[in-house]
Amino acid sequence: MRRRSVVIASFLAIAAIAVFLIGKAEVRVPVEPPERQHPSRAAATFAWSPGSGARYEVDVTSAITTGASPDAPVPPTIHISGILNMRVLSTDADSVLAGLRLSPVSCEIFGEFRPEMRDRFSLPFSALFGSDGTIKSVRLSPTLSDNERIVLGEALRSMQIVVSGDAASWTTREEHATGPYEARYERASDGAIRKRKVRYLALPAPMRVDILSSDTNARLSPTLWLQSAGGRESLAAFSGEAPLLRTTLAFSLKALPGTPDLPATLAGIVAMQKAGRAAASSTGAGTVVAISGDAAPASGGADEAATRFSASLDRFDRRNRATFDDLIAQLREHPELARDVAARLLAPGTDDATQAALMDLLGTSDTPAAQTVLLDIAGDPGASHMNALRAIIALGGVAHPTTEARDGLRSIARKEGGPDVADLSRTALLALGAVASTLRTNDDPAASSVTADLLAAIPEKEGPDLRVALKALGNTGDPAAAGRIQSYLASENAATRAAAATALRRMPDARTGELLLSSLANEKVPEVRSAVVRSMSQRGLDDNAFAALAESAPKEQSALVRGEMIRALAKGTDSFPAARDTLQRLLETEQDTQNLDLLRRVLSKAPKTP
Repeated sequence: MRRRSVVIASFLAIAAIAVFLIGKAEVRVPVEPPERQHPSRAAATFAWSPGSGARYEVDVTSAITTGASPDAPVPPTIHISGILNMRVLSTDADSVLAGLRLSPVSCEIFGEFRPEMRDRFSLPFSALFGSDGTIKSVRLSPTLSDNERIVLGEALRSMQIVVSGDAASWTTREEHATGPYEARYERASDGAIRKRKVRYLALPAPMRVDILSSDTNARLSPTLWLQSAGGRESLAAFSGEAPLLRTTLAFSLKALPGTPDLPATLAGIVAMQKAGRAAASSTGAGTVVAISGDAAPASGGADEAATRFSASLDRFDRRNRATFDDLIAQLREHPELARDVAARLLAPGTDDATQAALMDLLGTSDTPAAQTVLLDIAGDPGASHMNALRAIIALGGVAHPTTEARDGLRSIARKEGGPDVADLSRTALLALGAVASTLRTNDDPAASSVTADLLAAIPEKEGPDLRVALKALGNTGDPAAAGRIQSYLASENAATRAAAATALRRMPDARTGELLLSSLANEKVPEVRSAVVRSMSQRGLDDNAFAALAESAPKEQSALVRGEMIRALAKGTDSFPAARDTLQRLLETEQDTQNLDLLRRVLSKAPKTP
């Protein structure tokens, strides 16, 4: 059960990326670097001084796909551009408090401009910088929704540059919503600074984030923070060897002339935020989600258990497993306290990472009361989209799903509507597949009825809905569904074939293994071949599968497919003595830089052959 909770926690951690890194597949960076005011020598540190200010032209755009890119549902999109106003409010020996405001600002989602987001994003906010440029905290307007807070906060963090005096190169530990990462900086002879992400740190197992590319170039301003910056990165996130997300992000920033348009004091910024909140309340925007039943924590000392639980919530540290386990024990002893978790989760000011951890707390507790609360959040139209998704994912990971949870997921999966509703219904369908697998593990006869529902939910028309339905069916691991999934390996549509191959990863029957081997031999599309290899790897390599991969890898033309084959062969180094020799031969001929890095990593860990 602990492994399941870790996987769910990992997925929820990744979800923090998914809210921010959504956008257009085509990204933009500055074509030419802006002119510098002092080309002879850039500053070695930031020139913070109280009252100083600047204006910047900014543009942030990005893209995300889930799982294997060819068969992923079309993601939502977002694009933010406008003028970032900045003013130093106060300084001390170690930190700088700055006021910031995006105004004017343009927000585009699904190709449509969103004036209501524009109005909320234009409210001023504050950020606490370290004197070296580290962003310590960002205090946004309470009017913003959870999703909007992440988008705006992480957009600012994407522009973070940390300096180190006159050093020619330096390494720093930095952090954003996904967690801490290591960054490497280099200073050019003309003072320009280059930043590259090196690796992510302290990610919960089995989560892994591969940095496919990362490059930011910046110049310091002689009077304040940055003169210009432009960056682009591409990441791939995995749970074990299973791909979760692929993201790209680009931003550009360029100093403009003029006076920043925002209050000169923190009190003025707070006053504008309150005015914006009042306006939002009068129009119904930014409403706090209501949980059915009594969502308020118990008052005073009337209930000793509730009082102790509230104190434990106050001490909760999402990075400290002991505090997590303590809350789990209390929830199982007093299931009614699940609503206190929901109240804390949805309280104004609870940061996104804590919301994700508290949602995982509810799912891991596995009580019927917690599952009811999760359903309330998932089905509440006033809940943020991200929290609704988290609640559905948590329900898919519970160890003992109730009849109410199954019926609730079925209801959400059948809903029709716009992109947000479709996103929730598809996620609920995938969660139902996971629930069926859990029920089978528990020898619960209800598993067969869930599988039957998923079989009935397969649409006739090919497209994203069909691909999600196949994956949901594959999540069941039910051999009774294998034949239906296998039939789609013969589809004329490559994305459908890839979805079918992915769905077969949990099917235990021998016929599935034979079909995957046949697909590997006959499939021509690299993305589909990649899906086939991943499923072979996740099912576990037998002698035939290992032999096929060892023979195919040296001749494979696609770097993408070779990378998947390398990962699959690496998993077989303990069982197949020839695996290391095969990987060593691949190292001698591989040309792709990412695959070369991968080969070196797996060979450093692979056991030596006698």
